[in-house]
Amino acid sequence: MSATIESSQPGKRPGCGWRAVYSVGPRTAKVALSAVSETGLIVRRYLIREILHSFFAVFSILLIIAATVIFVRLLAEMSTSVFSSVYIFQILALNIIGKLSVLLPAAVYVSILLALGRLYSDSEMVAMWAGGIGPAQVNASIFRLLLLFAAVTAGVSLYLSPEACSRPAT
Repeated sequence: MSATIESSQPGKRPGCGWRAVYSVGPRTAKVALSAVSETGLIVRRYLIREILHSFFAVFSILLIIAATVIFVRLLAEMSTSVFSSVYIFQILALNIIGKLSVLLPAAVYVSILLALGRLYSDSEMVAMWAGGIGPAQVNASIFRLLLLFAAVTAGVSLYLSPEACSRPAT
């Protein structure tokens, strides 16, 4: 019995596109050893879906709370006739855009806590570990999603928020 390791993608580290070929007499059994297998992709999509479900729920609740607080503050200012009531929804929308740079990271953080807490309480993380999906792969999936949210938050903080704060409600 001899064993060789072949690369389907030269230049990559073992575990990503590598496979072990075991020769057993006249027959050859090929066993694919891949870190990004079909099971890994399914689990990654499942984790991201769970986090996104929690994110949309948490973000919508935080957005409703923020909009209510801003709306009450605007109604109080309108009662002292600081500005006209015609522009209240424009001012509300601009203020909400200004608050997105605070709401997005908070919603992402809480949604990750909720999603992982549910996965641990339902013993799905234990099942993932038993199936060969370790904490490093779970963390890598979450980190990829966090990079996307960081880019969105940076865009909101650097471009949308200053534009909304400097724009007059006309």
